[in-house]
Amino acid sequence: MDEVPTNAGGSALFANAPHPHAALLLINFILTDGQKILQKFHYGMAWKDYPFKRVYPERGMTVKQYNQSLKKWNKLLRSIGRKG
Repeated sequence: MDEVPTNAGGSALFANAPHPHAALLLINFILTDGQKILQKFHYGMAWKDYPFKRVYPERGMTVKQYNQSLKKWNKLLRSIGRKG
């Protein structure tokens, strides 16, 4: 089976958010009912144990190595993706 690159995603609340309570409500939704909606559209749930091995190639990289890798992959994506 081939590896499939994905983005684990994430939710965050900025320290100086203009509407912190609204942000907390959104994060609460994303982590509860939002997960059920994502599952309905086959995006998966964060806490579900899937029968495949998760690979995190950035684990153990320094910030400099990560940034170099990110530039390399972004360049590749732009070269094969839609131009414009």
